[in-house]
Amino acid sequence: ATPMAALSGWGWATCTTDRAGGFYAVPYYFAKKIQADVGVPVGLVCSKWSGSVIAAWIRKDAIEREPALAPALQRYAAALDIYPVEKAKYDVAQAEWLKSGKKGDAPRVPLGPGHHNAPGGLYNGMIAPLMPLKIKGVLWYQGEQNVWEGGAAEYRAALPALITDWRKQWGQGDLPFLIVQLPNFGPRVAEPTRSRWAELREAQASALSLPNTAMAVTIDVGEADNVHPRNKKDVGERLALAALATVYGKAIESRGPTFDRIDFDGTSATVRFDHAAGLSWKTAGTPTGFLIAGEDRRFHPAEASIGSDGVITLSSASVPRPTAVRYAWADSPDCNLVNAAGLPAQP
Repeated sequence: ATPMAALSGWGWATCTTDRAGGFYAVPYYFAKKIQADVGVPVGLVCSKWSGSVIAAWIRKDAIEREPALAPALQRYAAALDIYPVEKAKYDVAQAEWLKSGKKGDAPRVPLGPGHHNAPGGLYNGMIAPLMPLKIKGVLWYQGEQNVWEGGAAEYRAALPALITDWRKQWGQGDLPFLIVQLPNFGPRVAEPTRSRWAELREAQASALSLPNTAMAVTIDVGEADNVHPRNKKDVGERLALAALATVYGKAIESRGPTFDRIDFDGTSATVRFDHAAGLSWKTAGTPTGFLIAGEDRRFHPAEASIGSDGVITLSSASVPRPTAVRYAWADSPDCNLVNAAGLPAQP
């Protein structure tokens, strides 16, 4: 497939009460706040495909230049090898599903030619045609599918590759990229161990090393059984805060507490945060979310207190000499550290 040169049959539409219901909620709340604070209308172009992997949104040439993304190409090549067999199975299942009156979930379309998750496929059809537009920035809200496909190691290379190549193709320098970090999802567990969601969140945060990037933390808006949380307002408005500070130069607090450094002193650990004015525990004043471990790397819930200087002190009777600390490191962590702006701490 090759990148499309232009879109056809589209145009700008004014946001009215009749039309708003047909648009996506996160960018709507984003633009509503920007317009209220800046005083100018905001134009939104939404390219969206549920269940997409990040490689589908990256130009194929850019994927091929990044060695860490070779597995994405290998998975697609393997899918092409078995596509004729899988397509035949799908055709039978689809016919049976239609015959049943569409009972149950529709059969999944196998990965193959024309599939939305083919490497570069969504870039070709939904991003490349937008290049003639001059844009103010990009809102990036994607990642759930990569928890299961590719994982954090691949994503850590993929997101910077996407940002760098989109900027190159648009030719607008360091085009602002505002990233939504994955929300909490799934049941809470008493003793979380490995968390693919936490790893993916950390991979998303690593892209902040690129200039002119920012991130909206959504670790408090998720739902146990809904990978797409219904609370769109907080997500959109946090993106707007990031844009107001990063793009429009407003002197506002746009980020929640963000890890700065940690010191270990015998039986305790002290953690310092940036964006930490007015640190507090959001719910009931009881600290949650911190885990502490010794050299055995067995993590235990930590007792936490906030000092007058905003430094958080951590300890646990189960960990006599701590050497490691985690915060909100779980698929669906119980965590409640916020700053004076009410913004949640970054995991």
